[in-house]
Amino acid sequence: MGAALRPDGVSGTGGWEHVAATVEESMFARVSTYRPGPGSTGAPSAATVSQVLGLAGCKGIYYLLGKDGKSLSVTLWDDEAALAGSEQAVEKIRTETTAGQHMEVLGVEEFEVLTKEP
Repeated sequence: MGAALRPDGVSGTGGWEHVAATVEESMFARVSTYRPGPGSTGAPSAATVSQVLGLAGCKGIYYLLGKDGKSLSVTLWDDEAALAGSEQAVEKIRTETTAGQHMEVLGVEEFEVLTKEP
């Protein structure tokens, strides 16, 4: 993944830097930003959600719709290996879903989850 920038602004090398994490186990997230087509929320179908949840290491999926019309999907992964291992499958699902719903992908980012509360 290259260099990671820690919250204190110090650049790390190779992989994620662990800084004051309050998560007992590492967990990672992929956040995709979309602009749904006219008249659509872009919400994923039950089949799409099932496909994502069926991927090895997936811990959950959230879909958010903003007042500005943009939407976000947030997927949570057991660890960095699960996040990386899901990349090709998720890209295929994302491509099929966005084409079918006429959505534009504005960006895809990956994060280490530092805090998790029930």
